[in-house]
Amino acid sequence: MSQVPVKILQQDYVLSCPDGQEVALREAVAKANQAMQPLCETAKVRTREQAAVLVAVNFAFQNQALQKHIAQLEQQLTQLALSSAAVAEAQTLPQEDLASTERMQALCERIDAVLHPKRISDDHATHSPPPESVPEAGLAPIQAP
Repeated sequence: MSQVPVKILQQDYVLSCPDGQEVALREAVAKANQAMQPLCETAKVRTREQAAVLVAVNFAFQNQALQKHIAQLEQQLTQLALSSAAVAEAQTLPQEDLASTERMQALCERIDAVLHPKRISDDHATHSPPPESVPEAGLAPIQAP
């Protein structure tokens, strides 16, 4: 533990802190002095003790607000992590789902070929089965007008 001499409201103190934390302690003392100085200069606060109590309550209130904010941010981070995990899981479809999707796309192309034969490009037309093959799925053939 280190012993750090400081001055708070023109009064000398020796405070203890863990080794290596002397700079942080001095910064905290400076912040406390900045908060208490205006209080002591007004007629509303008569003693250092009153100023110290008011500043302590104010710092505690600020700390509480920061802790709540941190908890909210941690909750949002957890929700984002869960959401990104769900997206990643959805993007890695099992092989069965991928095969089903490919079969569904092929079926949609076949239906489009039957319903709209002029829309199909030459590339799709050569690889798509002719409209007469649709009855294999249990559908009646559609005759062009």
